Order: sequence, then C-alpha cells, then structure tokens
Amino acid sequence: MRTTILAIPLLLALGCNSSSNSGGDSPFASRYDAANAIQITNERDAAFAKLAVDAGEAGDGDIVKKCIKAIQVVNTKDDAAYNAALKLAKSGNGPAATEVAKLIQITTKRDAALSKIAKGDY
Repeated sequence: MRTTILAIPLLLALGCNSSSNSGGDSPFASRYDAANAIQITNERDAAFAKLAVDAGEAGDGDIVKKCIKAIQVVNTKDDAAYNAALKLAKSGNGPAATEVAKLIQITTKRDAALSKIAKGDY
C-alpha cells in the first residue's frame, strides 16, 4: 500500500512532463517549432533549410528529415537535403545521411550526394 501511495505522485509528475513540440527532446526542437510557425513560405523554407544543416552537423537525422519534408520549394528542399546529408555523413550518421540524400528530387543532385556519401567525400 505504501509503495502505491509513493508511486502515484511520481507517475503524475512524469506524466505532466510531456513535450508539446514537434521536435521532441532534441536540442533543435524549439527552433523547429519556431520555423514551423512562420507564415511566409520563403522565410519558413529558409529557416527549415538552415535548421536542417545545423541539425545535420550535430548528427540529428530525425530533425533533419522533418525539416526537409517541411520545405515546400523544390530547389530549397534539394539544396538543404544535399548539404544536410553531407553534414550527417561527416558527423558519423551514415544511415540518416543516405535517407536524407534519397529525399532529393533532382536526380543528378541526389546521385552526387549519394556518391559523396559512398566515397566518404564529405
């Protein structure tokens, strides 16, 4: 009985610590939420592109993928994915780097990124 009484406040405290942002517990979560709140498409895309590259440099593949998928303008999306994929590879997150490179829509740019990742030229 005593264990149950002590466990209930602990469970309540842990349950109240939920995160409302899309980025989860990542150090980039608040930046993701801020970028997502921008109304002007070009500004939002630029913010997501910068965040994707910064997160790639830190090896955070989950945030990179969310950012790339949120970018609406194809050229901006492909440039950000290319740069972030190479940063992910350099940070040691090869699987995420390959996933992000595969998000590039322009075939020549996608193949260039995949080639650099495969050769270790990042």
